[in-house]
Amino acid sequence: MLTPITKISKLGLKTVLISAVAGCTVANTEDLPLKAAKGPLTISTSLAQIDSTVMDEPLQCLANLIHDHSTNIYTVGQIRDMTGQTADTTRPSMSEGASLMAMKALSKLGVSQVERFDTSISEVELEYANQKLILDAAEERNYRKIHAGSIIGSDFYIVGGITEINFNVSSSALEYRVGPGLGAVREYTITVAADLRLVNTITSETLQTVSVRKQVKGKETQKGLATIIRIYGLGTNERIRVQEPLQEAIRQVIERAVFDLISNQKKVKANDCLPVNKETTKEPTKDT
Repeated sequence: MLTPITKISKLGLKTVLISAVAGCTVANTEDLPLKAAKGPLTISTSLAQIDSTVMDEPLQCLANLIHDHSTNIYTVGQIRDMTGQTADTTRPSMSEGASLMAMKALSKLGVSQVERFDTSISEVELEYANQKLILDAAEERNYRKIHAGSIIGSDFYIVGGITEINFNVSSSALEYRVGPGLGAVREYTITVAADLRLVNTITSETLQTVSVRKQVKGKETQKGLATIIRIYGLGTNERIRVQEPLQEAIRQVIERAVFDLISNQKKVKANDCLPVNKETTKEPTKDT
């Protein structure tokens, strides 16, 4: 004969709850690849991979189009976060590596680049060479010579900044409760944008400017079950939050901006390289 729920002791109920929680903990960690280490226990996750975005194919397509054009040398200056965000932990911080993202985008295009972002090593080596402190051929004990015109100059450079981050451009929420069951679905949209420009290094003429904006979507779902057994509350709650990585969105914005700057500077019609245009743009048909 089953014991009535009213006769469940406080200790017995606690034992049931502890056993249930312990069982859930074991079940949730069975799939995690744990491995022993000399120090604390570590969790091994995925391997490091080469970063890629949806702009990889368009950039490769543009690289094929500009391959036969005249060779120019590019460089990248400061592309800073100019959104005015502070160190407030309640708001996501913007990327400080946008200049590096632009360099990578130029690399995907296969164009020639020279370093102007961090020249500290070159400057120190030049100073040491000027003092005859650097050897170029250790066996012959020859110090490095300084030759006029040994540093390659750039033809164009890219600068600009991350100029927008708009929180909660749109949001929606749906909450429901049916008996002991409860749940909620929330969706929201953030936008980020960057403004870049292409400048002629020799004349300082601004040749191209471009502004690119991207939406960042997020969704949160919550499901639960709540019930009351006398004075003891029993319930379960599951919450899942998914959001497109904000920094990856910035990388896509920077890559798209570089795509537009270089294709315009090269006077190449590269709209067909973009996936959206491939799906939505059609050649007009002619009546025969």
